[in-house]
Amino acid sequence: MKRLSTVLMALLFMATIAFGEGMTEVKEVGILAPPSEFYKQTVALWEAEHPEIRVTFLNEAAQDGTTISLDSLLAQGTPPDIYVGYIGRTGKLIDPAYAMQLDGKIADLDRFNPAILGRTQRDGKTYGVPMPGWAIGYEINTEITDTVGWRYSEADWTTDEFLSLCGKLKAGTDVQPTSMFAQNPSGDYIAMSWFPAHGAEIFDGGHDVTSIDSPAGAATMTFLKRLHDEGYIAAESGNLTDDDYLAGWMNQGFVMGGTHSGWEHMFQQQAKTGEVRRNDFILVNYPKGPGVDSVPMYFGHPSVVLHKGASAFAVSLANHFLSAETHAAVITLYFGLSVRRDVASHSGYKGSQLAAMVEANGIWDAGLQLTSFSKMRPQMYPRLQALWAGTESPAEAIATYARNINAILREE
Repeated sequence: MKRLSTVLMALLFMATIAFGEGMTEVKEVGILAPPSEFYKQTVALWEAEHPEIRVTFLNEAAQDGTTISLDSLLAQGTPPDIYVGYIGRTGKLIDPAYAMQLDGKIADLDRFNPAILGRTQRDGKTYGVPMPGWAIGYEINTEITDTVGWRYSEADWTTDEFLSLCGKLKAGTDVQPTSMFAQNPSGDYIAMSWFPAHGAEIFDGGHDVTSIDSPAGAATMTFLKRLHDEGYIAAESGNLTDDDYLAGWMNQGFVMGGTHSGWEHMFQQQAKTGEVRRNDFILVNYPKGPGVDSVPMYFGHPSVVLHKGASAFAVSLANHFLSAETHAAVITLYFGLSVRRDVASHSGYKGSQLAAMVEANGIWDAGLQLTSFSKMRPQMYPRLQALWAGTESPAEAIATYARNINAILREE
């Protein structure tokens, strides 16, 4: 920590005398971030080293997957100096009209994974910096699948095998085979990960138009409709939220489903009280659809974006958030996947396995980095609601989704 303090003080001094453009020396910093105790403690550590600076920590209301907290601040003409949030939200600010260019201001940018750092760059210039990430895998409660005589085999893990297992579970147990939700866009990656499982791409070689309205896209919708129609997910799935889904995981209300590496922190806390038994689960990738050889992963992460008028003190605090030491601490606490080449991903359950899956299968391009992603994100859940209600066919649902995405992209 002493070395980190020295580095941060040096950065603050250089920022004060050299950064010039768009920067002031106001002795207060406003930060908008999720209401994480870790983030607050990270700020507190920096504040202890800079008692002359007043930091205002604003809790982001991100439960519904929108950018309502940020939008409110922007509407009031009071943008936060620093915004720490999911790339699907911060992407709307990664624009030179809003964000400070961070090349030369944030230390060690050359140590970040260039593919992930590229999400926060425009025309080769850096307007945001990623923090440790997470990937979406598929988790299975083997204590229950054992009762129907099923054993996992990577070679046999296909969507046909998955549906067969769902049928066995429905017939042989009183636990719901799997779960989905479509009442809000938060946690959309659980449903969206079924698209790469079927070989569907939202973007194929560019971001000017979506390629999702394809045979693979329609096949994904047909598969999701089948899960509902055959009772493998709850009849009321269209009215469930991501909070309902998490509660189902922690209460063992279903046997298998998509899972987020960052959730393991919560699950481990539950395990300490005996509410969840983590040793009865295995973690795998989503199953492969017909003709699919490899399923690329949905990979997300928070990013740090500074307003172009932020002070040198805000730059110093941002460096504190983005340091290798903070990076490693986030990974340890939240089973994170590293986006720095000089820091390892979590070595425990979920962290190491998901990191290996990402390495083997690559990352699916969901368009998280686009400034329009926050508008794109709410477009899927009404289609799932209509699909499960029987008011749209799979072909109609994917065509409507593609039409809406393209309309948003044309606005850019």
